[in-house]
Amino acid sequence: MEISPEKIDLIFCPAVAVDFAGNRIGNGGGAFDRFLQNCRGKKVAVVFAAQVSREILPAEKHDQKMDFVATENGISQI
Repeated sequence: MEISPEKIDLIFCPAVAVDFAGNRIGNGGGAFDRFLQNCRGKKVAVVFAAQVSREILPAEKHDQKMDFVATENGISQI
């Protein structure tokens, strides 16, 4: 069964790195960003704590911001 992106309430997104401005770096290609464009649900970057950057990561116009970051230490709202 296929569900339209507009009906998804919560999306877990893998990442190589994430910052507390909501910027996420993935594996390249932009597949998640293209999918997330049509999603209204909350977006959660799932990473290890060591992958959370204290500095602002580079972002492009099409990059989709995260709402939360989840690590082994807990979940933080961005």
